[in-house]
Amino acid sequence: MKKFLALMLVLIIMLSTCAFAASETYIMREKDGFVGVFLENDSNNPLYMTDIVVLSLPEADREMLKEGIRVDGAEALREMLEDFGS
Repeated sequence: MKKFLALMLVLIIMLSTCAFAASETYIMREKDGFVGVFLENDSNNPLYMTDIVVLSLPEADREMLKEGIRVDGAEALREMLEDFGS
């Protein structure tokens, strides 16, 4: 949980310093068993890797991550990561 909170803090700081972050589109999906955050236009290189284990999530969330979850804006991304991390 401490790692997750540290990741959230770094994410919030980095995204808040980017003028375009509010309108940026992210894709959350599974990578190597964990939840990764990707920019919509770069699905090969994760922007961030979380410590959220995909297998610890409900089946419905795991299925959505297989397809990729589109998230618009930094605030929506923060909320989604909080939901997955709790």
